[in-house]
This record gives sequence, C-alpha cells and structure tokens, in this order.
Amino acid sequence: MKLSSYPMSTKLKRLRVVNSLSFLSARDPANPYRPKCGIDTESVSEWIRNGQKSIELRKGKCKNGDDAVFQCGSKILRGKIIIKEEGTLKDLLRPGNYKKIIPIANNFEEAVTYLKKIYGNVDGIFTAYTVKF
Repeated sequence: MKLSSYPMSTKLKRLRVVNSLSFLSARDPANPYRPKCGIDTESVSEWIRNGQKSIELRKGKCKNGDDAVFQCGSKILRGKIIIKEEGTLKDLLRPGNYKKIIPIANNFEEAVTYLKKIYGNVDGIFTAYTVKF
C-alpha cells in the first residue's frame, strides 16, 4: 500500500490513503478487486466501515497530514489521524494491537504473515496511523 499527500490548500494538508491503488500492478484478471496476493480491498474497506480496523500500517516514513481519506473504488471514508507512530514492524505490530491492524488475524503470527503477503520484505521503517472516524 502506498501513501501520498493530498494537498487541499497551503494551510490544510491531508493524508490520502488509497487501498485500491496499492495493488494495481498485481491484479487478478478474474477479479480486479482482488490482488494476486489474496487480499480483498473490499474486505479492508468493510473492516474500516465497521470499526474493526482503526490502525493503518504503511511501509515508509511518516507522512504529513492529520486527515485520512480511504478509497476503495467509488467508496470513500474520511477520518482524523489521532496518533502517528514510526518504527520497525516489530515496534509497531504488537500482541495488543494486531487485531486493530488486521482484524481477521487469529493471532499475532497470522498478522505478520498477512503483512508479509502485502509487503514481501518487512524490514525497514513502517508507520502506524491510528484513525478516528
């Protein structure tokens, strides 16, 4: 998944988090909403709408902005980023918060496996955005 700035004006900056664009190069031709790695962006969007997912974990350094826009197809959800944490995956993904990042994970190890499917290499810097809708 990739983050990009979404400038609204010189005073207000937004963080645009686009679930559907993150897998454009790895689409399953039979189902354009399901990336080849098996992650269904429609499900992620549903987790966010239902309040199951409140932490968005992205590879890379923290981006500027206090607003988040989650987009999957034509569905758009807007929220406020209330906490930003930057560090390694081991620092950010903990037994106490993995369900807020990957709601379908039954345990911590499944959450790590899920993230490895998305990112491949889980070394380096990650950022966790806690979002309130």
